[in-house]
Amino acid sequence: MLREIIAKANRPAVEGFHSAVQQAGNSTGDKKGMWADSSFEDLVQYNDGFRTGLIGTPEQIAERIAAYRKRGVDLILGGFLHFQEEIEYFGARVLPLVREIEASERDSADSPVLIPA
Repeated sequence: MLREIIAKANRPAVEGFHSAVQQAGNSTGDKKGMWADSSFEDLVQYNDGFRTGLIGTPEQIAERIAAYRKRGVDLILGGFLHFQEEIEYFGARVLPLVREIEASERDSADSPVLIPA
């Protein structure tokens, strides 16, 4: 999926973004900024440095989302290459798994801890 995103990237737009972040980096204390060493591939993913790691099977993605929620994250921005199909798939396959994980964690938190005698 990531290779497809990179292959379809608008090269002039990414290069323009690279130029803009370099200029912004010049105003930082080190005169570089956090994107100075970013590759073309990094810049295609406009959130370089803040990646959520939400690439994988529905189960892997659901587990990561549940882990973020457990840490207090209540908003995750996601992107889809084929938006209509993928958002439907995400809603049908990933979100129910997230709800199952959260319900299971709530149930286990409500269960009494049994200490053997």
